[in-house]
Parts: sequence; C-alpha cells; structure tokens
Amino acid sequence: MSKTLIAGTVDENGGVISKVGDFTVSRDHSVGIYTVTFKKNFLTPPVVTSSQIYSNHNNPAGGDARDNTVLIHINPHSFKIKTGDSAGQGSWRSFTFLALGYVHH
Repeated sequence: MSKTLIAGTVDENGGVISKVGDFTVSRDHSVGIYTVTFKKNFLTPPVVTSSQIYSNHNNPAGGDARDNTVLIHINPHSFKIKTGDSAGQGSWRSFTFLALGYVHH
C-alpha cells in the first residue's frame, strides 16, 4: 500500500491543462458537472479538494466567492464535481483539484 497524490487543472471544456498522476475528465449532460476518473483505483474514497479558477484577468478584485465548485460524490475510482456562477447556477468553468489516498502497489 502506498500514498498517492493525483492532481490537475481542467479547462471549462473538460480538457486537462496540467496533471500529476493519471486521470481522465468528462463533462456531464447537466451544465457545470464533470466526472474525474482515476486510472488506478484508491483503496477507499480519497480526500479531494477543489476550487474554480477565476479567469477574468481584467478584474484585479477577482471573482465572486460564489463562483466555485461543489464535490457531488467521491468514490475509490472517481469523483463528480459541479462548477457554478455567482448566481449559484451550474456553469462550465475551469477548476483545479487534489486527490490524496492509498493504492495497492
């Protein structure tokens, strides 16, 4: 058993911008929902944290704190995440995540 970190930056289309570890991303039919699938299963659901990436560089104050992510479900082989806008509605947005847990060698 070994500790494993999987992390990534994902664009609004579900494309992987950068990554640590092996995973894939797909967009759901519902607006703003993505599934991140790990190539190797964790032994138990990993610890997952995520955040939306504010992309409007013309606003030095940053985005609205309600422009964020919600983790919908985490299991040993994937997690589902929702990104949203400042009105609380689902919206296709870029995000970053970290998943940490144990896997078999």
